[in-house]
Amino acid sequence: MIISNSNDYINLLNGFSLYPDNGGTMVYVRSGSGVVFKENYIMNTNVWYHIVVTRAGTGSNNVKLYINGQVRNQTTNTDVWGGTNILRIGNVRHSDGSSYYHWDGIIDEVAIYNHSLSAEEILNHYKRGASRLNISARSCNDPACSGETYSVQCENASFCNLSSLSNNRYFQYKVNFETDDANYTPELITNSVTVNYETYSIESVNCNTGAEQNEFDAAESVCVSGTADSDGSDIWVCGNRTWGGGENLTDIGCVKNATSVAGTFSKLNLGIKNIGYYGLVLDVCQDGIYDSGSDALDDADISDTAGFYIYPEAATLVLILSGLSLVYGYARLRKS
Repeated sequence: MIISNSNDYINLLNGFSLYPDNGGTMVYVRSGSGVVFKENYIMNTNVWYHIVVTRAGTGSNNVKLYINGQVRNQTTNTDVWGGTNILRIGNVRHSDGSSYYHWDGIIDEVAIYNHSLSAEEILNHYKRGASRLNISARSCNDPACSGETYSVQCENASFCNLSSLSNNRYFQYKVNFETDDANYTPELITNSVTVNYETYSIESVNCNTGAEQNEFDAAESVCVSGTADSDGSDIWVCGNRTWGGGENLTDIGCVKNATSVAGTFSKLNLGIKNIGYYGLVLDVCQDGIYDSGSDALDDADISDTAGFYIYPEAATLVLILSGLSLVYGYARLRKS
């Protein structure tokens, strides 16, 4: 017995029942007046079946039997399907009043509606169970995603939350289509992914005004402003160089100046005084490696390889004439 609303197996006054019989070769629907219809259908063991009975009013062909999304039988029945009988799932009482017929198997996702489902609704319900759309995703620090595994697995999903993915420049996802019925296949309705991303930047600025500044007197302080990852980024100070990507910042002589700067930062004093050309790296992933795809640079304001320059402090030249001190000139010296 699959489902029954009756006193017992035989006496179905104001009730109904749905069950397979004859060794799993027939599907029966019964009501108070007897068998509504019986459908020749072989039900194999260890196989899932989607079985639906609908009744719409009392008109012609108001009772229909669906198996695996398709109409298998239909007829007209005016019996009352209701009353105060106990609704049983998986068993029905024998006509002797003391023993029961039990369903030898598994029943899942039983549903009773207060309206008659349409053929389209029933087919969609069946396809939702018979076909599966499995989604996997991963984030990567290189285009080939070398070494990364698919860390997000969404099985039989209509929605897949990717918030657990780590921050990286590259993103990959794959979709596996599975079905138990060769007549139907899962459908990826919209092949689009929305990816929110942050824009990162770093720039040398005037410590007082916050305006961009690329040349500093050795007596001045060098500050930086920009936008770091919301989870934190590191600031590295490097010499002038041509960047390619993949450089180990420690190996090339860069010095970490600030750790875990998060979000927007402004007029952060680097404390640098030594004369020379400098470049800045905002290490977004905080891995000590320059990634040309995700990290930010300040390296092309003064030259192709440097973002700012510190020159010697201004000097005052004094000449002594006839015992009098005279300011003869004022000069700024640059070391070239």
